[in-house]
Amino acid sequence: MLKILVEGGVITLKSSKLVPLECVVVSGPEGTSSATKPIIEERVKVAINPEYSEQTVMIGSTLTEEGRNKLCGLLQRNLDIFAWKPADMTGVPRHITEHRLNVREGCSPVRQKKRGQAADRNQAIQEEVGKLVEAGIMKEVHYHDWLSNPVMVKKHDDSWRMCVDFKDLNKACPKDGYPLPEID
Repeated sequence: MLKILVEGGVITLKSSKLVPLECVVVSGPEGTSSATKPIIEERVKVAINPEYSEQTVMIGSTLTEEGRNKLCGLLQRNLDIFAWKPADMTGVPRHITEHRLNVREGCSPVRQKKRGQAADRNQAIQEEVGKLVEAGIMKEVHYHDWLSNPVMVKKHDDSWRMCVDFKDLNKACPKDGYPLPEID
């Protein structure tokens, strides 16, 4: 479910994987028990910004043509809320986005030893950090308290995603008293 604030109220978009499953069950058997097979909803790639054809979103193919047009119109009217690159995320006041970590008293900062990376991973790290520095999201700090290594994860398109190894920082923070019972 997705709720979007618009003039005059809130629009709620609801979707269910059960609807296609119910349609298959109602249509009856066709030689095999298709109701037990997982239903994979196809998605359609739609360019929502006419000036930048690479800015696309995936929309479920179960939408009607009218529904797809309405959704694309809503997305086009609200293009300013999307961040297509790191530079698009700047300009939010610090009092809205800045937070402090709840590190337990008495825990001393941990500076992880630098881990070497393969050449292709190191190149991806340099590019990602360069983008974040250029956008003003990151800055160089010479005297840091905590230091964590980057961890590179291969994406499905063979590019790299940069993550950070926060295991030492996580150990210094208190556990959540009310963890989510099931993440699903």
